Amino acid sequence: FMKVGPRNAMVIAVCSLALVADRERDEIRAAFGSAAPGVPLVRASLAEADSFPEQVAAAASPIDDVRGTAAYRRHALRVLTQRALERCLA
Repeated sequence: FMKVGPRNAMVIAVCSLALVADRERDEIRAAFGSAAPGVPLVRASLAEADSFPEQVAAAASPIDDVRGTAAYRRHALRVLTQRALERCLA
């Protein structure tokens, strides 16, 4: 789990991401918050890991608000997804 926000404790995140890389199922799954209505789930095979950050960002439908712009949220999701993949697949 990773998030972008002004602090790490008790603050509404600009966006957040939970990612699972399941080698047995050859699958990557990610869910994110504060960048779409509800909590979307994005799935792909491990072979698609290179394009997965873009797939996650494309699944978002963020809005502009006082915490961040839609463009910033979409960018942050790409970065969070890439970082989470690097940690999970290391």
